[in-house]
Amino acid sequence: MTDQRTSLSFKADGMDLFALLLKNMFLTMFTFGIYSFWGKINVQKFLHRGTHIDGEAMDFHGTGEEKFIGFLKGAGIIIVLVIAAAVLIAVLSRIIPAQIVSPIVTLLFYSLFILATPMLIVGKRRYFLSRSSWRGVRFLFTGRWKKLGWLLLKGGFFTVITLCIYLPWFVHDIRAFMINNSCYGTEPFVYTGNRNTYAKLSWIGLLLTILTLGIFSFWLTAALEKHFINNTTFQGKKLSCDLTGGLLFKTALVNLLLIVFTFGIAASWVLVRNYRVYFGSIALEGAIDLEAIQAGVDAKASALADGVSEAADVLDTIADFIG
Repeated sequence: MTDQRTSLSFKADGMDLFALLLKNMFLTMFTFGIYSFWGKINVQKFLHRGTHIDGEAMDFHGTGEEKFIGFLKGAGIIIVLVIAAAVLIAVLSRIIPAQIVSPIVTLLFYSLFILATPMLIVGKRRYFLSRSSWRGVRFLFTGRWKKLGWLLLKGGFFTVITLCIYLPWFVHDIRAFMINNSCYGTEPFVYTGNRNTYAKLSWIGLLLTILTLGIFSFWLTAALEKHFINNTTFQGKKLSCDLTGGLLFKTALVNLLLIVFTFGIAASWVLVRNYRVYFGSIALEGAIDLEAIQAGVDAKASALADGVSEAADVLDTIADFIG
């Protein structure tokens, strides 16, 4: 195995993405929204196939059909819960005033979604990585929702009682959980960064962002992203990131001008530019030992979590429309 850098890059054209989004829009309208599931998969395939590792493109193996079925299952679960809540309100209203029962049952209904949050996050991540591949080997996510649930519970509690002072530690722990449970085949990514260092960067950066009326936010974003990437290893080799605040600032400025002067039409080119900047800044300090990697398959990963989330969004939209 030679000692070389394994570079990442993004090679795609904004015009191709624009044509794809235009096609998705018309087919979604023509099919009354049903094609949107296939449209989302097509966009994800475009982004994956534009992402190159060591000169070879990634791929995405999800299908519109499984996304649509996941949505139908998610919608079914939510409909059952809504009906159950309505029946419970109707029954309890016979013995307790409706103005008391309705808020309590509604609170319980939304509490179920809050409790299901770690399952949905883990489920969505498992699906996404299990459908992502490079050189024919799939990525995997091995995190468990109970562990994430504990992190969310602990982090949320301390963030509230410290009036958000704990927030950087909370964000750090969630991101570390996501990295440490991600694998390429059987080989895991390992994050070893210090949470106190991340919190210090966050609070100093926030102060400077306020003092500079938001301008320093680009340097803060670069510093925080570099903290995670530069403290992550794969097969014992370090990932490195040379992203800078200046580069992000210039990219954002050009993107803003493109959006304004094209009345939003250049959004596809802006997205492609952002991907090029981000992935072009990342590399692995060494060659990947492909012979040491064994393929792994997460047979239980499904689009159900995505479906529940999308069905919940539809329910919220309908509720807002009804008023």
